[in-house]
Amino acid sequence: MPKTALDILSSLLVKANIMTLDEISHAFHTQEEPDDTLDATLVKKGIIRKNTLLSLLAEHYGVTFIAEVEKVDLQILKMVPEHIIEGYQVIPIHFEEGTLTLAMTAPDDLRAIDRIRALTGLSIKPVGILEGGFRKFYSKYFEDTALSQILKEVEIHQRELELQTTAPTDAEKTQPMAKLVDSILLQAVRRRASDVHIEPQETFALLRLRIDGVLKSIQVLPKPVLAGLVNRIKVLASLDITERRVPQDGQFKCSMEAHEVDVRVSVIPSHYGEKVAMRVLDRRSFLMNMDLLGMPPEIQSLVEATVSRPNGLALVTGPTGSGKTTTLYAIIQRLRSPQLNIMTLEDPIEYELLAGSRREGGITQVQINTKVGLTFAVGLRSALRQDPDVIFVGEIRDKETAEIAISASLTGHLVLSSLHTNGAVQTVARLIDMGVEPYLVGCSLRAVLAQRLVRVLCHQCKLPYTPPQDVLKRLDLKIEAGQTLFKPNGCGSCAQQGYWGRTGVYEILALNNDLVGMIMEKRSNADIMATARQSGFKTLKEHGMDLAAQGLTSIEEVLRVLPNV
Repeated sequence: MPKTALDILSSLLVKANIMTLDEISHAFHTQEEPDDTLDATLVKKGIIRKNTLLSLLAEHYGVTFIAEVEKVDLQILKMVPEHIIEGYQVIPIHFEEGTLTLAMTAPDDLRAIDRIRALTGLSIKPVGILEGGFRKFYSKYFEDTALSQILKEVEIHQRELELQTTAPTDAEKTQPMAKLVDSILLQAVRRRASDVHIEPQETFALLRLRIDGVLKSIQVLPKPVLAGLVNRIKVLASLDITERRVPQDGQFKCSMEAHEVDVRVSVIPSHYGEKVAMRVLDRRSFLMNMDLLGMPPEIQSLVEATVSRPNGLALVTGPTGSGKTTTLYAIIQRLRSPQLNIMTLEDPIEYELLAGSRREGGITQVQINTKVGLTFAVGLRSALRQDPDVIFVGEIRDKETAEIAISASLTGHLVLSSLHTNGAVQTVARLIDMGVEPYLVGCSLRAVLAQRLVRVLCHQCKLPYTPPQDVLKRLDLKIEAGQTLFKPNGCGSCAQQGYWGRTGVYEILALNNDLVGMIMEKRSNADIMATARQSGFKTLKEHGMDLAAQGLTSIEEVLRVLPNV
């Protein structure tokens, strides 16, 4: 709230003959909580009703005033950076037809309105909010105080249960832990975390989140809390809470911020207790539009040309966490049509590809279940009897699956899949090493897209700089005169990380007659690379350097993600 807000509210109360300045001063300096605002203090003490406060402020500012904001759509909240929300004490609460509604503690702050209008390119509609309501919202959405407070409540509750003379009920034991798990997942969703780690140590447990591909410590958890916390997660994931000796995997769905989140759970026994890893799949933040993946236009054109063909094998490669699934789902969404029968074989199904309308066409997703014998190979054989046009195989893991996929691609089907290799060219050798005949690889393979994810520099705080000579030497890179490179800095907008979000780094090997001939002749990777270069092939590292030259990422980030490529 601006510095004059206290004076404005005080003058309004005096002018309305509700309080004198001395009474206001006494109330303010005898507040129950040191961080309480004047409006919160007056309401808590029963000196004034909340509705009276809202009416006074609405009349003064000439806009509607609200007491607080309970919930807000996260996609709308992300329209305004956190440091702007905190600095100007504003909350984006509604967006419709090019107009963003802001709840503001000072709705006459034209500088804030102009700044956010310029930042978003939207029309701004201000409404008022009590300062206490803003602080409550900010603490809930952006600070760790809420999680710390819940931990205190859990510890107190556990001590109370120990002092009970009667055995606690299941509800009494699980209620505080349910609140703690909800709070942890809420933090993960709000911070855009892909994974949650609960790691037991000798005297405590550590809560860490993987944000933009990098783990960050969030909270130290008291060791006595760990067992109950793990049990609550096991219950949600339908795991055996009595089994602590062997690893267990499960999943569950929960509602966060009025939308559904899928959570995949892995529990493994460790020296100091059970470690939990949770993959958080927030459907609303999951990109399934090829135009938003950050592909260079020339690579996207080659991908689209490849998957527009009625048959053949197209592969996406890279290590775990490189965005392969996101890319493949985006391709499937692009192919989706009422004229096509699309089937997927996945382990696990990460996102449900529901049809938005009858015009879109359905997609049949099959969950692989090795416990009952439903492997990729078995599922693929069965899928071929379902009259498919397009088949997505989550991953080619063995010779049998590879041979069936290739056979399907040679008999009139478009087959999409993924593989773990370092680059596009190496994929050919990987398939041959699996035992697939070179002539089958050459006849079926249409293109290989290799990819990684690099963090994007925060545009609010990135700094221009000249890289150290050893870095330039490693990259064999020369900086041209007038060229500006950037490095991370850190600010409130990016939680002091220097980066915000990630984008893809790509290379594509699109097969032509020359390359097909070389594959059938079992030529070396070096020979295939040399021939591909003649057709304009660019490596992952070269695309990464292009992104650094554009100021989207840093050279150090490219080296972190692509150290040996």
